[in-house]
Amino acid sequence: MTMEPSASSPGVSSLDGTLMSAADREALRLAIEGNYCTVVRGSTGCGKTTQLPQLLLAAGFGPVCVTQPRRMAAIAAARRVAQERGGEVGGEVGYAIRFEQECGPSTQIKFVTDGVLLREAVRDQALSHYGAVVLDEAHERSINTDVLLTVAKQILSGLQGGEAAGEGAGEAAGRARGPRRLVVASATLDAARFSRFFRDAPVVEVHHVAKPLTSDGARLEAALEVHPLHASLPSADQARVFRPPPPRTRRLILATNIAETSLTLPGVRTVIDAGVAKEKRYERDRGMEVLSVVPISQSNAVQRAGRAGRTAAGEVWRLYSEDQLAGMASEPQPEIRRSNLANVVLSLKEMGALDWLDPPEPEAVHAALRQLFLLGALDGRGELTAAGAAMAQLPLEPSLSKTMLTAAALGCRDEAASVCALVCGEEVFCRAGPPWLREAAAESRLHYESADGDHMTLLSAYEDWALVPHYQREAWCAERGLQGRALRAAHSVRTQILSLLSKSGPRGGGEEATAAHSAAEARARCRRAICAGHFMHAARRAHAVRAFVTLGEPPQTVQARAGNEQLLSSATHVVFSELAWVGRLVMQHACAVEPAWLQELTPRLAEAKRVLRLGGVGGHWRGDGEVGAGAEAGGGGGGRPAGDESGPPGPAAARRNNDATVAAARLRLEERRKRARLP
Repeated sequence: MTMEPSASSPGVSSLDGTLMSAADREALRLAIEGNYCTVVRGSTGCGKTTQLPQLLLAAGFGPVCVTQPRRMAAIAAARRVAQERGGEVGGEVGYAIRFEQECGPSTQIKFVTDGVLLREAVRDQALSHYGAVVLDEAHERSINTDVLLTVAKQILSGLQGGEAAGEGAGEAAGRARGPRRLVVASATLDAARFSRFFRDAPVVEVHHVAKPLTSDGARLEAALEVHPLHASLPSADQARVFRPPPPRTRRLILATNIAETSLTLPGVRTVIDAGVAKEKRYERDRGMEVLSVVPISQSNAVQRAGRAGRTAAGEVWRLYSEDQLAGMASEPQPEIRRSNLANVVLSLKEMGALDWLDPPEPEAVHAALRQLFLLGALDGRGELTAAGAAMAQLPLEPSLSKTMLTAAALGCRDEAASVCALVCGEEVFCRAGPPWLREAAAESRLHYESADGDHMTLLSAYEDWALVPHYQREAWCAERGLQGRALRAAHSVRTQILSLLSKSGPRGGGEEATAAHSAAEARARCRRAICAGHFMHAARRAHAVRAFVTLGEPPQTVQARAGNEQLLSSATHVVFSELAWVGRLVMQHACAVEPAWLQELTPRLAEAKRVLRLGGVGGHWRGDGEVGAGAEAGGGGGGRPAGDESGPPGPAAARRNNDATVAAARLRLEERRKRARLP
């Protein structure tokens, strides 16, 4: 175990020098005013997130857009800066996260998640609405951040190209092309590397103003207040950690890495760092995401230490040795190297070629191209189709975008929009909270459980909620263990999806799409649309065990979600969004489908195999023409992190877990039991 002092700052105020020294603030101002791009590396707690946009605005470079990797950080930063400037969120200072925003015509400082800014870049690659863009917490290297870095470099090239044409012409060209200033900031980024990427942009180091910790022995005898902090926590519970604790009360916050960057939690003096984090990794050979516990990087360790001592001096206790710290990677692996790239590739098809800080692996790009071809977003030459262009305009994963386009053609867009909004949002049934709330959630899930799968279960809960008068919805949700925030968000998302679909997608036509049909038929059509978006992930019920076997290569035995007995007993074929390893392979968002629906999509799979082989890209498809033949598990390479033993067995083991071998093993077990019972 190691203990180190943590940085501190004596308070929060706007541009008065208390978060950073006057000399640092002046150096930062001069660098921003004199350069199109500036790389800022500042100590945690020095005021990068809150002070940079205000400096840019004061220098005349508004409106200013500031990116954050997480929704909570974007909202918290907007509230902080609005408070500093004496206003309310939604006025001069606002925020925009996925499907939610608090902005107005007068907004001059806008905090956004990097995904929101990326969607804006798809529509307007020059980001011409902004006078300055700050890419904050760039060290996290999410997929969206990496794409935005390449967009920013293109914007920088345009600005510098304009400068070459003459100072006056360059300034006019800069205003026409997009932001006049770009700032890349973090406490732990590799400043020299980012500087080279942005054509030797100047690097400014910013430090905090520290003050010694005043000892308070009385706090050791104070009451203890415990707060969890994680992404799925209801917003009211999240907000509690930002309020000052009662007098003579010590606060213990148990947080995931949601609190690792950009958040200032009042009064935190000590951080205990376990040295590990949960990380998602997409395994292309099986088309599944594995959530594993992995060691953090040195950069993560510095960020975690920075949660203490932001409003007073503090300390960090690390539950690992100095040798272990020295052996950690300097930075976390970029998300673009361990994720499914279908969504980002679809966006890039709209934006054109980009220059990467770390290019994605070719196998990952090939797997993404294959998935987009199967969904009809790309043609045989890899060009964007009309359907692909419409899919790119929807802020959904490609599989859900395909579901929506198909639903429009089948005449069930309302049901499909509800389903897509629900599955891409927060969990509807409460998983955290007091025992009575979790028990109510379990009873509600049982009540709404559908033999047609998870999508229809969620749809039933949403449709009942929509019938409740607005003023009664919170009480109604609390009584049933449902998250009112999740249902409200889904309702808002549904409205936006339908609005965007009316602009970009087909309206549906013909007798099939326009004929009146019952609620049961509408749900059947909705499941058919879900099948069109997820047929690459299909499975059939195993005969010998209460499980399913995937139709791709290698075949894998997978389980339905715990408690979904109706799906297990009635469905012969299912599609699902992804597989998760939780000690066994479990299908996420499983939906019952008809074999005939899968059969209709088989020719697309065969065509994909032929086209991709001509292009030199291999695949993992069957060619026997049976129902679901060729339904891929993801294709390509992939694998778990070095030293990680918590994930599922590899492809060779998965190949052994097919229906026949499982049945044979079960028979051998029964024979041994019979012999054991003999006298």
